[in-house]
Amino acid sequence: NFLGTIDSETATMRIPMGITIASSDRLYVASLFTQQVEVFTVDSVTALTTTDLKFNAVENGTAPPAAASTLTNMGTTSIDWSASTSTPWISIDNPTGTIPASQSAALTISVDPNGMATGKYDGSVVVDAGAGTTETVAVVLVIDANPLQVNPGVVNFTTTAGITADIVDLVVDSVAEGGLLWDVSASASWITLDKTTGTTPDSVSVYADTSSLAAGNH
Repeated sequence: NFLGTIDSETATMRIPMGITIASSDRLYVASLFTQQVEVFTVDSVTALTTTDLKFNAVENGTAPPAAASTLTNMGTTSIDWSASTSTPWISIDNPTGTIPASQSAALTISVDPNGMATGKYDGSVVVDAGAGTTETVAVVLVIDANPLQVNPGVVNFTTTAGITADIVDLVVDSVAEGGLLWDVSASASWITLDKTTGTTPDSVSVYADTSSLAAGNH
């Protein structure tokens, strides 16, 4: 809505002086062509800001905790927003919401590093606040090499029914200085371990109790 102009006969405007908006919702535009400051009223202002996120994970480890990007409504009216992503390892916990004027809200984002190799990955989440207003949350995922090393990585027992299979020793080591505390568990009742905790460098012996097993693969 156009309200009027501000000009001066003694100080003629020769170049554009810019554009600004006041807290009273008045938009001031310096016009080169009319050599005046034109004043407009603005019914509402939509302005959204976001914060970027970084996650750290270990190769073949668990996913890092979810984190929140802060969405801030810098405008004069409430914002109904929605968030989306095309990055396959990113998920959005709360994809929609409303932020009152001059308030903030949390956009919670999770990442899934499962199956991903070591390295730095870049992704994004796009937040749409309507009226053509969008902001992008940059999401960085850094996957470090697993400091815990176990060899061999695969154990196969081959034996005849009624005969105990050979014991296999697993070497547990670490690239971390000072060693790492470790623990281990078996997923089947016929697998026996001589220890379940320790500090690297170390080893653990694995036994296969075949006394209750029928012939076949287990």
